[in-house]
Amino acid sequence: AARQGVASLGALLPNDAHGTAIADTLKSSLTGKGVRVSPIEIYSRSNATLSAAAVRLKQGLVQTPAAALFLADGGDQINQTLTALQAAGID
Repeated sequence: AARQGVASLGALLPNDAHGTAIADTLKSSLTGKGVRVSPIEIYSRSNATLSAAAVRLKQGLVQTPAAALFLADGGDQINQTLTALQAAGID
């Protein structure tokens, strides 16, 4: 992100060890390079909590805009994540 000139990064991460590790790594590696890592929202692996986290992320982005968004999903989960983000008004 820093090499690409991104000054701010938001994230939507799962509420598990993987998500925690990613949040810690993003903060420790990017903050020192001048990239603000905020907002970060976490969710449990269910559609209801994912949708709620996407709405909170949208609200956070209104308060603290981010130039990029980090998603820690792949496979079938990424489709659900993208659907939740779209429904929350993040595109």
